[in-house]
Amino acid sequence: MQPCRLYIVGASGSGTTTLGRAVATAWSVPHADSDDYFWLPSVPPYVQARPVKDRVVLMLSMFVPRAAWVLSGSVNGWADLVLRQCDAVVFLSLDPAVRLSRTRQRELIRREGRISTVLPLTNLCTGPKVTTIHNFTVETGLNMKRGWIR
Repeated sequence: MQPCRLYIVGASGSGTTTLGRAVATAWSVPHADSDDYFWLPSVPPYVQARPVKDRVVLMLSMFVPRAAWVLSGSVNGWADLVLRQCDAVVFLSLDPAVRLSRTRQRELIRREGRISTVLPLTNLCTGPKVTTIHNFTVETGLNMKRGWIR
């Protein structure tokens, strides 16, 4: 695949940021994570959301105009204007137990040992088990310029 405007999406802990960074490095293009735009800088981090309009304006002015880039994370529900600029989308899914473990570890690292509020998310992970291939599954869906990557 040639460098393009790629959006990598998946549930928290599924590896979207890790894959996004790797693809962007391989392509020598910019990478951004949705958290870079969603949250205002703060200490501790990730406590105050940036207003939706400000997020979108920031993304459209600083990131989207480039010829190729990789965006990871979740912008669903607030960045439709950005999604319309994507050439391709990759959806990652991963076993819920693995995702929850990764998310808990990340939360502890982010809070640097401070008391952390880790929600009991296991109740939210009900339903059919997702079959994974090489630790992720790529699904088809959203109508983009080039479609989803299979």
